[in-house]
Parts: sequence; structure tokens; C-alpha cells
Amino acid sequence: MLRRSRYNLSSQEAREKTLRRMELIEKKEKVFLTEPWQGYCDNEDHPLFSIKVTREKTFAACYYCSKLWILTDDKKD
Repeated sequence: MLRRSRYNLSSQEAREKTLRRMELIEKKEKVFLTEPWQGYCDNEDHPLFSIKVTREKTFAACYYCSKLWILTDDKKD
């Protein structure tokens, strides 16, 4: 049996793949930022990993624990 390429998915398979991806993203720990930030992941269970979130790159994930930092446009005045 031939293995299907990830680029040769039917529309149903593509929807299922997108749904699985969105479910995984929902399970991740998230940090919402209101301004660009650069620093280290605060999880002490793994080596230091630097995180940089800018206006051009609005999200970043830790390589080790998959914690996600997201830059939002929510201004609270």
C-alpha cells in the first residue's frame, strides 16, 4: 500500500488534519502579550530556550515544552 503524501490529501482529510491541529493548539499553555517581548521560557524542567515575539512574528513556541506566546492587539486603556 502506498503512503499518501501530506500534499495529496482529499478535502475531507485536509479538514480532519486542520481540526486535529486546532485541538492540539487549544491544549497548549498560552501566554498572551500586548507588546513585543524577548526572554526565556519560565519552565525549569528543561534547558533555557529563548523566546522572541515581534510585530512581524506575532507568536513563538518553546522547543521543549511547546508553551505558546501570542502577541495580541488588545489595548486595555
